[in-house]
Amino acid sequence: HLMQATKLLQLKKASHNDIEIIYDVCWMLTPTQVQKLVQNYMIADYEVPVSPDLIKAIAQRVAANEKNDTLMLDAISLEDAGSFETPEIRDVDLEGERYLPAWLVNLSRLKSLMHLVVV
Repeated sequence: HLMQATKLLQLKKASHNDIEIIYDVCWMLTPTQVQKLVQNYMIADYEVPVSPDLIKAIAQRVAANEKNDTLMLDAISLEDAGSFETPEIRDVDLEGERYLPAWLVNLSRLKSLMHLVVV
């Protein structure tokens, strides 16, 4: 579902043909989900806004009796999720993590603080 939602947001949304392509590519999403994603999509500065005619065309696909207002999948309770294992605690060697960018090397307090944290 997330991959198809991502595809939907990346596809061109300029003509009625584009809407048909969206429904073909995003076949797992319900018409309500497609409508909500397109309506809530914030365009970038370089993009053309989705026209009101296309938003109406998308809204017409939503059945009048469709009450599903869930944008994505319902949350799964932990009982339904199955079993999972907690990973073992591992030691982390921070000796190699003392990198300071060249423009911060002259800050002696920062260097002292990093030495205290790592040691």
